[in-house]
Amino acid sequence: MVASRTGVASATAIPRRRRVYRLSTRGLKVCDACKGHGAHRYYRKSRFADHGRAHHGCNCRILAQWIPQRTWKTYFTNPDGSLRRVFDDRW
Repeated sequence: MVASRTGVASATAIPRRRRVYRLSTRGLKVCDACKGHGAHRYYRKSRFADHGRAHHGCNCRILAQWIPQRTWKTYFTNPDGSLRRVFDDRW
């Protein structure tokens, strides 16, 4: 019997994903600043999201989201190799 390598190929084809954190405004009555942060900002860690709120008293939820490894690297790696805390797609 000949062993099949399809299991190996399919396992390596799965893209690696990384977790990011976002501020969620879904189902809440929020100001425009909170809407902007929730729609456009990605945080590397949940504590960065907590400290990066739009204003004092913001009660938006912090949610985890998975993105592809390549996208994570584009968002959070500076040209010199250092890491950013936050990425805003409006920049």
